[in-house]
Amino acid sequence: NEDTLLRSYAVELFGKASVPADVESEITIRGFVHDASDWVRSRAVIALGHATPPHRLSATLLPFLQGSDFSMRCVAVETLAILGEACDQDLVEMLYSLFSDSYWPVRKAAVFGCARFGDAGKNDLIVQLLDDDEDLVRRAAAQTLQRLGIA
Repeated sequence: NEDTLLRSYAVELFGKASVPADVESEITIRGFVHDASDWVRSRAVIALGHATPPHRLSATLLPFLQGSDFSMRCVAVETLAILGEACDQDLVEMLYSLFSDSYWPVRKAAVFGCARFGDAGKNDLIVQLLDDDEDLVRRAAAQTLQRLGIA
């Protein structure tokens, strides 16, 4: 509905307007994380990723990556991929750990996110996803290996 669309636009604007990060915008965006709409909550996670200073990014995104809401795990993974170099090693390790997530869209998003980081020591984990039960995860693994110059 219109109200949901309006809230999603508002949270995106807060995220874009708060670069470089400021605490007031971050607090405002966090309020949207608990919205009734999945769409608004997902936009809030992305906005938080943009609005959070790199030294606090781990503390901001880890709860979403470890949470029980699979759609928020997906969005957090996609946010990591967007932010790329701003991510610390804890977040990258969490990304690889999501290769075994029970929800296949999370595994797919995680393997695509790994294309951004290219840790040669983890390529064997990506190769293992070529045998995943879900075709889209297998395709994502093959594409990621190709982007990394392995396949």
